[in-house]
Amino acid sequence: METLTADEIIRTNVKLMKAHKGFTYPELAELTGLSRQAILDKQAGRRAWRIADLDSVASAFDTTPWDLMKPMLGDTWRPRQESNLQPRD
Repeated sequence: METLTADEIIRTNVKLMKAHKGFTYPELAELTGLSRQAILDKQAGRRAWRIADLDSVASAFDTTPWDLMKPMLGDTWRPRQESNLQPRD
């Protein structure tokens, strides 16, 4: 069983659904209204997927944003390790 961050789960699900639908990155960009470079950066982990992006991506895949955020069977979610939240005094 693998433990993944929310962004890793979304990247994995987008990759799998993109392959399943047979979309190219330019096609996905056109369907979502995001730039091709933005999608490539998000998929490479250079930029995080935003909740606002997931509606258009889910629509392109004919699914829901929640389906993009669900871990695959056997995987578990873990919070990001690098947090800017500071403990309260």
